[in-house]
Amino acid sequence: MHDHKQLSKSLWRLPERSRQMNTITIIWLVQSYAVVVSGQLCLNDPLCKCTHFKQKLDCSNRNITEIPALPKNLTEINFSGNTIKEVPDDVFYNNGMLEILDLSNNLISSLHRRSLYGLVSIKRLLINNNVISYVHDYALTALKSLIELNFKMNPYDSFGLNLIGMSLITAKLDFRQPTSMTRNFWSMPTLRNMDVSGLTGICNVKTLTADVFKHLPNLETINVSACSINYIHKGTFRELSNLIYLDVSLNRCLKFSGLENITNDLPYTSIKTLNINKIHQAFVLNTEITIKQFQNLKNTTLETLYIEGNRIQLIEPGALLYLPKTIRNVFAADNQFSYGGYIKDVVKTPIHLANLSNLFTAHNPIEKPEICDIVEERCIRSCDWQNRFYERYVHSPAEEHNTIQPYISVPPNMTKFIYRGCNLRYEIPLVIVSSNKVKYIDASFNIFHSWNGPVVSFNLLEYLDMSNNFCANVSNYFFLRAPHLKYLYVQNNLLGFVLPKDTNGAILRTVEKLEVINLAFNRIQHLPWMFFKQQRLLRKLNISNNMLDNITFDISHMDHLIYLDISNNRLSSLPKSFRDQLKQKFNHQNGKLKVDISENAFRCACDNVDFVQWVSTYHTHLVNLHLTNCYLKNRTIVNMGEAQFLYAVLKKECSSYTALIIGIVILIAFFGSIVLWGLIYRHRWKIRYLYYIIKSKYHGTIKTPSNTDTRKYRYDAFVSYAENDSDFVHNNLLHQLERDGGLTLCIHKRDFIPGNDIAANITSSIHVSRKVIIVMSCHFLKSDWCMFEYKMARLESIYSRDKENILFMIFLEQIRPAKLPLHILELVQDQSYIEYPNDEYGNTVFWEKIKEVLSC
Repeated sequence: MHDHKQLSKSLWRLPERSRQMNTITIIWLVQSYAVVVSGQLCLNDPLCKCTHFKQKLDCSNRNITEIPALPKNLTEINFSGNTIKEVPDDVFYNNGMLEILDLSNNLISSLHRRSLYGLVSIKRLLINNNVISYVHDYALTALKSLIELNFKMNPYDSFGLNLIGMSLITAKLDFRQPTSMTRNFWSMPTLRNMDVSGLTGICNVKTLTADVFKHLPNLETINVSACSINYIHKGTFRELSNLIYLDVSLNRCLKFSGLENITNDLPYTSIKTLNINKIHQAFVLNTEITIKQFQNLKNTTLETLYIEGNRIQLIEPGALLYLPKTIRNVFAADNQFSYGGYIKDVVKTPIHLANLSNLFTAHNPIEKPEICDIVEERCIRSCDWQNRFYERYVHSPAEEHNTIQPYISVPPNMTKFIYRGCNLRYEIPLVIVSSNKVKYIDASFNIFHSWNGPVVSFNLLEYLDMSNNFCANVSNYFFLRAPHLKYLYVQNNLLGFVLPKDTNGAILRTVEKLEVINLAFNRIQHLPWMFFKQQRLLRKLNISNNMLDNITFDISHMDHLIYLDISNNRLSSLPKSFRDQLKQKFNHQNGKLKVDISENAFRCACDNVDFVQWVSTYHTHLVNLHLTNCYLKNRTIVNMGEAQFLYAVLKKECSSYTALIIGIVILIAFFGSIVLWGLIYRHRWKIRYLYYIIKSKYHGTIKTPSNTDTRKYRYDAFVSYAENDSDFVHNNLLHQLERDGGLTLCIHKRDFIPGNDIAANITSSIHVSRKVIIVMSCHFLKSDWCMFEYKMARLESIYSRDKENILFMIFLEQIRPAKLPLHILELVQDQSYIEYPNDEYGNTVFWEKIKEVLSC
């Protein structure tokens, strides 16, 4: 304000004539001054780094070191990812409307009594990932409206927080001491969600007792994953009648012996989701699920069970019968299931979705086993029912064994089954499946190499993924009992060995409701005309990335087709019959059909000009046309994105003037090449110089100085001489100029970088030398490398030194002007040379003259 008054006074002190300036000019000056002043203030205000949108302030990851004074009307502030070290007293005094405060990922070390004073409306406080080691007893008590607290990843023990009288609903905390969970929690009857997971924080709880959740009766979700739990006592969860989600995964020492105590309490809860993934050690003997572990689930309301990564091999017969009627989803991937008597129980379960992917997957050998306080080795027991099964199917007479048809029990209400990535190597024979409601099957990434079938009966199946199975055989009966199949994904197999033989379309004859078929990556060379004869409802057909060199199948009856992918094949053209089919669909399906013909080897020749014309006419229906190339007669590749232009060119080329046009093109190309080679030959030395300079800069041999710095040279002079004149250079020149004159010279035998090619060494050395000394003699004129050095030095002076003459010649002997090349004679006429004398006095003057030149 003081500065504004000074400006106003200075304006009125101006002469009368100056005060007559118009009002607009004065206003402009005042506004400009205000902008400058506010800009200077903003440089020191952290809020200038933040993004302010309505009542929200985002200051995350802005390198802020302290909390500034904040506007009053904010409801949300994000200070995460900075380097704030403290929360000063009363810094939020005026922020009574604030509801969300994020101080996570900073360097805050303590919370004092009034650090959070004034946050009367705060509902969500994130202060995780700091270095808090001290919290005042009353630091959080003022936060009466707080609903969610995240205090993870802080050195301060969460049990030291005073949360009496608060209405927390969600608490995310750490428990660093093994004994922490054996003490009672503070009394928080409103708490519903508790997260003490070691995945997002630090948790080291060895034992859970019945007193842990005694004063938290309304808990609905509990996450104690990765907490190093060895044992859970009975009654731990019994009083939690509202519990709907429990996650005890990644507690490797708990094992299935600890599961029994968990399920013992669940009938007294409202459990919906139970996660017991990886509660078994990764590198111990396979395990078995027993009736005792599952029997208490029968009276629960469990809907989803996660039991992945537990090395489960067998299930005791009858155990699955204790799954509750409410169970819908079972995720049991990454286990070791083998065939056993429990299979007959599967049909009696109410499961809707079963995920059994990645069976028999090898575990990472780097993974370290969890160290347990309670060691219990439990292997699969050899039960009587296993012995009876072994005798029944292994030692039974051959004729009796042959009468047994493979039978698979499926839960009657299951609708989705995932068996992906199990690497099972089998053929699929005639299989009888129990009555079911399965609509979705994913059996991809296995090795079901032969599909004989049929599989009886998936009568309601709509989605089938059998991709990536190395299958080379499909019988005509495999799809016989899947009449409602709509989506078929069989890509990345070896079906090219069997499909071309299906001339009558027998393989797909019973799946008339198919809407999507993916046959990509199957090494298919051709498909018979009638292969898709029953697929009238087909909407999407993918035959990309195969070996088709011609389109021989019929699509004229596919009235609902909207996408056809024949990209990445070996097509050189599309036959007229196929183009006519597409043309008819383009014109009668309201332009819905899109065709991908990219990444093929199409020909753009006179005998194929009608295909190019077709592309130019219907290019709006062809997707990825910019990726579609065409080979001209001379094997030149052109892009078909400009098909209309390409057709016009081909039409002219294929007319009666073809020979004339070709002759003119050849003539132009010939003369153009002559001109080009002439230019290259004329500027050959310049091109070589630029090549070696760029190469040296790229390899770091020389550096380009900035525009503001004076150029510094590594050497005072580069010495170019013939090998026969080396005695003069090493015995006289170096002695006089380096030792006596204090100059630094570059000599190729001594200073070139080993390993670099000679030309690059020469160019880079000249570039970093102030002058170039030419030791001229008859031997110099006969040396190719010497002449190369001379040429590079001349180009250096022209293009890098602004035409400064950096060459200096020393004539060791008399050379007649007629023997000197014209470009050297030109330099001699400019008097940039000196002759080596034969007398003592002349030697002194000679060396002094050279030192003088090199020192300039």
